[in-house]
Amino acid sequence: MTATVSTSKVLSEPHRAVCSPPSSFTPIKSLVIDDNLITGKILSKMLESEFGHSVTCLESGEEGLQVLRMDAYDLIFMDIDMPGLDGVETSTVIRKEAAILETNRKIPIIAYTTNKRSQRFFECGMDGFLAKPVTQESLRTELERVSAKA
Repeated sequence: MTATVSTSKVLSEPHRAVCSPPSSFTPIKSLVIDDNLITGKILSKMLESEFGHSVTCLESGEEGLQVLRMDAYDLIFMDIDMPGLDGVETSTVIRKEAAILETNRKIPIIAYTTNKRSQRFFECGMDGFLAKPVTQESLRTELERVSAKA
């Protein structure tokens, strides 16, 4: 079953609404960066099956930066506690590094974590917060909030 979420405001080009795209559009391209493969896959499956997103799931901030230098995305879900570059460090690089595709430096980044909501997530350029374990309702609410903010 696919849930359809209507959003009255869409992201500025090249971005689209981050919930369900109209059927004539290509799927929203979401990037999930989470060192825990299980929680990353759970979020990926929800985004694909419930919201029609096309999802790439990676296990490290370093992998995420490599991909963001080469391919455009519409939305990023970022784990906070990861070995190597953590989510805050990775988000800072995404926002500031010239080698990251320009469109990727501006897309919404949602903290996806077991940590409590923190101002440091927003100070590094993140746009939203999603607590683990994710539910369909909390995911829908955050997607709508981020979409309306754009």
